[in-house]
Amino acid sequence: MNFDLERLQKIVRTAGDGLRQAVLAPEDVMAKAGHQNFATLYDQKTQDFLEAEFALAWPDFRFIAEEQEVHQGIGEGPCFIVDPIDGTSNFIHSVPISAISVAVVMDGKVRVGVVYNPFMNEMYWAEEGRGAWLNGKHLICPDLPMELSLFCVGMSPYYAELMPQTLRLMAEVQKRVTDLRRFGAASLDLCYIASGRQGGFCEWRLQPWDFAAGQLIAREAGAIVTTMDGEEAPLDKATSLLAAGPRIYKTFREEIDLATLVD
Repeated sequence: MNFDLERLQKIVRTAGDGLRQAVLAPEDVMAKAGHQNFATLYDQKTQDFLEAEFALAWPDFRFIAEEQEVHQGIGEGPCFIVDPIDGTSNFIHSVPISAISVAVVMDGKVRVGVVYNPFMNEMYWAEEGRGAWLNGKHLICPDLPMELSLFCVGMSPYYAELMPQTLRLMAEVQKRVTDLRRFGAASLDLCYIASGRQGGFCEWRLQPWDFAAGQLIAREAGAIVTTMDGEEAPLDKATSLLAAGPRIYKTFREEIDLATLVD
């Protein structure tokens, strides 16, 4: 595969510099469809910057991103799947756990993933078959048992109807792990599995731009990433997601009966 990863990283880092320097005013926050779903002026600015820069560098690639009014399908040609700010609520409240997430898709598969948290200056990236990295450090997911691991359960906050089963899932997972976490940025949750900061992550409903880049990074570090039902996560629609090191993944799938948790 011939793709200029270094150029992509440079563009994403420049976009992140803009976020790090942002001064957010109340009027810069806009409500979107869904429960507690927000976007900011900087979501749109970052997306517009990335779209323009990518079009110059890779004119044959389509651009699919969260803040578009109409989302194109993945289709057959190459494309970018982009979340300009994953963790917008964190960004609004100055919690430094937000990221720019960019997946490079060719022939229907994610071939390159970059996730950059500018507030901590942490750039995760992976190329298919070439491993996962954090700021130049090779990442290997530690294959710990569930009882020795932190585990993140995403809240799917935009979908209020999923809250009861999410809370039941949290209660089931809590019995088996060191403790639960909830960071509010799925792309970083997946990267934290790659780096060993947490052992697993699951969420009932995510969009492709939430997980596409992070999924590759986690897999290249040795984690398993599927839907909650054990299937390949689709890149063209919302889906559940389960990611963990192999031992935790096996325990989750064998011991937690998801059917008993769903309304």
